[in-house]
Amino acid sequence: MELFEYWNMILRRKGIILLSLLIIVGAAVFYSIRATPIYEANCKLLITEKNNGGILGAFEAIDLMSQIGGKSDPVNTQMEILQTRPILERVIQVNNLKDRKGNFIDSESLRKDIKLAAIRTTNLIQISYRDKNPVTATNVVNTLASVFVEQNQRLNQEEYSSARVFIEDQLKKQRDKLTETEQALLAYKKMYKTVALPEETTSRIGSLAQFETNKMEIDTKLKGAFAQEQDLNSKINGVGARNNPFYSYWWTNLEQIRNEIISLKAQKTNIDNQVDQLTSRLGQLPPKEIELARLTRDQTIANQVYSALLERYEEVQINEAGKIANIKLIEPAVVSSLPVLPQKKNNIILAVFVGLLFGGALSLFLEYIDDVPKSVDAVKHVLPYNVLGTVPYEDNLNNFFLKAAPRGPSSEALRLIHTSLKYKDIMRQKSPGLLITSALASEGKTTIIANLALSLSSAGKKVALVDLDLRKPKLTKIFNLSKEKGITNYLIGEESLSDIFFPSSSGKNITVIPAGTIPPNPTELIASERIGAMIDQLKNYFDIVLFDAPPVTLVAETLDLARFMDGIMIVVDMKNASLRSLNAAKELFQDKNLPIVGVIINKLIKERSGYSYSHYGYTYKYEY
Repeated sequence: MELFEYWNMILRRKGIILLSLLIIVGAAVFYSIRATPIYEANCKLLITEKNNGGILGAFEAIDLMSQIGGKSDPVNTQMEILQTRPILERVIQVNNLKDRKGNFIDSESLRKDIKLAAIRTTNLIQISYRDKNPVTATNVVNTLASVFVEQNQRLNQEEYSSARVFIEDQLKKQRDKLTETEQALLAYKKMYKTVALPEETTSRIGSLAQFETNKMEIDTKLKGAFAQEQDLNSKINGVGARNNPFYSYWWTNLEQIRNEIISLKAQKTNIDNQVDQLTSRLGQLPPKEIELARLTRDQTIANQVYSALLERYEEVQINEAGKIANIKLIEPAVVSSLPVLPQKKNNIILAVFVGLLFGGALSLFLEYIDDVPKSVDAVKHVLPYNVLGTVPYEDNLNNFFLKAAPRGPSSEALRLIHTSLKYKDIMRQKSPGLLITSALASEGKTTIIANLALSLSSAGKKVALVDLDLRKPKLTKIFNLSKEKGITNYLIGEESLSDIFFPSSSGKNITVIPAGTIPPNPTELIASERIGAMIDQLKNYFDIVLFDAPPVTLVAETLDLARFMDGIMIVVDMKNASLRSLNAAKELFQDKNLPIVGVIINKLIKERSGYSYSHYGYTYKYEY
């Protein structure tokens, strides 16, 4: 279909399109008015990424809430944690969220209703929740955020708490050891009245003490790592551990701690080798110096280790006290006064679009199943003959419209048909015989031929109108003639030809020859030899003879009559014709070498024509 045909379709089906539009828009308005308002609450969380200092010296703490591994996305991680069952169940309990039966809703239902979105190019997460009660929606969002922040802070503090307890135990042991080494050294110096060692020996003892201190620090780190490993193993293997939101993080943390243990063991092995070398050199000193060096080394190591542990203990206390969540609620939800649903404006706009779309689709479907030709071009596509003219559709059109409304659009159209016929070779013949037919009944051929006779007679032609539709004669009816005498009576020999001539009172120079009595065998009568002789005699009496024949696709006699004609005109009713019937007519006319003069388009609706008669200054109603 071309654009013009689409436009004509819209004009033809405008009622269906408007009805579809009104129904769908009306339904949308009704829904928007009657629907329960739904309110939405939103809050925003900021995810910070902190690189915390070590708990036990160089051993880095692992933030369980912000790390899953080297390539993890912290924002997506937090979004997954936010939807875990323990957190959601806490929100359900706090806000007393129940179903219609009065039971607490399950976490899965809440998870489906909560919407999480990562704000692009930021570390922000937006939490959204909808409810018919705006206060409930706000409370759920804020509770979810606060529960999440609390759990994040609590878990981040756990590692510092375990480290603090471990260092306290080590401090007590190291304090006792330092006291013991100091007393042993003092007793030895008093016994042997010795005060100091040679400078070179003192240097070696200092180096050895430093190595021993480093070794002790590594041992401390190893013990702390082992303690955390044991703690994580107990959590992972505990009852219900798999349902804990931090289960996967514990596994990742455990893997990192095990890698750290391997590294610390390698460092300890290296230090042991260097300690052995220094110890071997000190073993070459005199016996008294060796013992003094050993006591001095033990006291120095004990003092350094104790000082290091004390320093770490203070750091852990500070970190534990200052450890906060790395997730912050930066924009809490507030109670909204405007509902997000129903979106009345959007609903109506969408309804208009859907209504037009549905109406258009329904119109296309009806066009597809509607067999009526939609345009003159559609008729010409089936019947490849010249269009003599187009008669517009009018309500209550008079049978003799050329006489009743001589300046009307149908009258003007009829005159154009008359003019078109003048340019045909047939009109140059003496007394031509023109047959008019159609594909189906009631397409207006009788009205067209009657008014064409009026137009020809007004031009001074002596016209004969012959009703050859012996089954349903229409000319007899519109001219109010008797059915007792006519063609049938002539063909069976009851009447002479001149006896069935009836001058018309509707127009001068017009003689009507009615069908006569309806016979039981019209096909056999038309096929008789007398029909050809009758046609020849009529041509001798009149300037032009017009034959009103039955529909060509419904009866056989029309094709028999066509053999005697000088020209054939086909009337197509644009209101009632069908493409199937037109194709059937085309097949009947095909390959018979019949003198088809052209097609007359009747009852043309304005939307199907593409033409307008408004330039004549007349108005008339076009409608289906």
